[in-house]
Amino acid sequence: MSAFIGIDVGATSISGGIVTRQGEVLAVEQRATHGRGKGTAVETLLELVDAMVREARAGEMHVVGVGVGLAGVVDVRNGAMMKFPGNHVREFGGVPLASIITKATGLPAFIDNDANALALAEHMFGAARGASSAVLLAVGAEIGGAIIAGNTLLRGHSGFGGELGHVPIDFRGRRCICEGYGCAGTYLGGRVMAQAARRRAVRMRSKLVAMAGGDPRAITSELVFEAARLDDPLAKSIVEQACEALGALLAVIVKGINPEVVVVTGGVAASLAPLRDDILRRAGRYAPALGQTRLEIVSGDKSRTVRGGAALVLYELGRTMPQPQKEPMMPKYVIEREIPGVGSWPQEKLQAASRKSNEILRKLGPDIQWVESYVTTDRLFCVYIAPSEDLIRTHGAKGGFPVTRIARIAGKIDPSTAEKS
Repeated sequence: MSAFIGIDVGATSISGGIVTRQGEVLAVEQRATHGRGKGTAVETLLELVDAMVREARAGEMHVVGVGVGLAGVVDVRNGAMMKFPGNHVREFGGVPLASIITKATGLPAFIDNDANALALAEHMFGAARGASSAVLLAVGAEIGGAIIAGNTLLRGHSGFGGELGHVPIDFRGRRCICEGYGCAGTYLGGRVMAQAARRRAVRMRSKLVAMAGGDPRAITSELVFEAARLDDPLAKSIVEQACEALGALLAVIVKGINPEVVVVTGGVAASLAPLRDDILRRAGRYAPALGQTRLEIVSGDKSRTVRGGAALVLYELGRTMPQPQKEPMMPKYVIEREIPGVGSWPQEKLQAASRKSNEILRKLGPDIQWVESYVTTDRLFCVYIAPSEDLIRTHGAKGGFPVTRIARIAGKIDPSTAEKS
């Protein structure tokens, strides 16, 4: 069996995993980033890589390569993180990590921004699988972002592509660590939310202080979300401001990039998931066309983040190595479903049906893919890629919308067809 070593580097911990080509995580190990003191993060990472490679080989797996996601801007060509004052793990700045790992292991190694790696993983294995375009927002201590269009990761001219947490949403806003003003990341993210609560909790007599054991310094973003659910005024104001910032940022993404799907993940994602409808409502005020973009909020657990490094290896090797003989393309089908009144369904109901459809698709496996759908007054027309009609009918039955008619697509024509000689 082929295996990939995925590494996710954070300010407090470094996680490593053994991942299959299909995105299954076979093993995960986590170590404190500075468990042995400041300046030891690079050494800790190399030890973790060595342990993961040894474990995979002990299990008689063929290790293909190592991928590392770093919380910072990365010079992909030289395999090193750029030096930047705001980096949480500064000792990685300027270190040619890819070549060091290759020298130590004899394996191909690739380095990228952690959000870029996460986006590749979600596009290959997760919530954005099969999407023609996708944007990822990693909402943790800070906000990371990444953009994929046409199966290509858009890193930008200087490697800053996808830094969506630094998109300004308030022209008179707060100063950001990027030295700009009013960035989305000054209102949304675990660090800024906790800091805002700590500054104001004692003065406003917030129940957050008691929830933190009497020590305002122990207030975390998780506590802020919990207190907001308990109607604490301070916590509610901080959470509402964060949701407003996320709504504005989603509007910028939809209007500027118009992706098929936006995936929100990271350490704060679990707290944001119950607020999904409120976030969409806020975003809709800025971008009425938001409904055409699917929003997925998924957990940011370590078993998910280590897939990023594995996906990075697959992506880079796919770009640099000769492609194998392609298997014959699976056929496309047009499906007609008769659903009385579907054309008048509210956007929320259509989105709920789409989410349910995607959940069933993931359970059925990678062979069936949803391409697009069209809604008329009483009918829903969908295009799928699948090896057979049976799998499509199974999907329809499980989703509660059985197929009325199904036809295999024999070819495609459009206005350009008439111009071809």
